[in-house]
Amino acid sequence: MNNITILGSNSAIPSINKFSSAQFLNINGTGCLIDCCEGCQMRMQMNDTKTSAVDHIFISHLHGDHFFGLIGLISTMNMQNRSQPLNVYGPMELKEIVDIQLKASLTELNFECNFIVTNPDEFEQIAKFKNFEVFSIPLTHSVKTTGFLFKSTMRN
Repeated sequence: MNNITILGSNSAIPSINKFSSAQFLNINGTGCLIDCCEGCQMRMQMNDTKTSAVDHIFISHLHGDHFFGLIGLISTMNMQNRSQPLNVYGPMELKEIVDIQLKASLTELNFECNFIVTNPDEFEQIAKFKNFEVFSIPLTHSVKTTGFLFKSTMRN
């Protein structure tokens, strides 16, 4: 079963009824979170999306409205005793940001958290799975930004 849940689509400033950027894709049982705004976990709960359903997180760029919820989500996964690996795709500096936050809070993860660096200047394949692949797409924005193309590899 494939579906998409829009968790947030508002501007950089969240409001009572609208959250900033985050979307959850379920592609044949593989969970992909695109961006992770503040309040993303609340929106996941409101939409019956479990944190354990997230296998891969794709962060488009380092404006706060696209990644400020990431460390909270990773921390929650850790407190829930996650054991399966998590793959995080995003800008080179993202790993350093997360590592600093984990170190400052004396948090040691119970699970493997793999960081895959995206190149905001190239269209390229960044992940390949059984039924789909993911490509990075350079976007024009005030900072280096990557869009993501999810392409089915299933034949009809």
